[in-house]
Amino acid sequence: MKKYDNVELLFSKEELDETYKSKGIPNIPKKFAASIEDVQKWFKQFEIETIELWISGAIETDGILKLAVSARGEGGMKITLKPKSL
Repeated sequence: MKKYDNVELLFSKEELDETYKSKGIPNIPKKFAASIEDVQKWFKQFEIETIELWISGAIETDGILKLAVSARGEGGMKITLKPKSL
């Protein structure tokens, strides 16, 4: 198995606009990229039980594996959260 310098999740602006426009999230960039570590930071107030990714495509550029995560039918991301234990 090939080892990559980094892995990024790519989300399409058009799909994000459709999904989040009604939620009042402004100025979404044309392509949005995040690492799994970024996703974990978004939910740092919770314990992440699972992260499931449905990938619609992948490309490699300069040692970075970019996984296309679609907000529509064939792709997506599901995160199961639970409260942090005290």
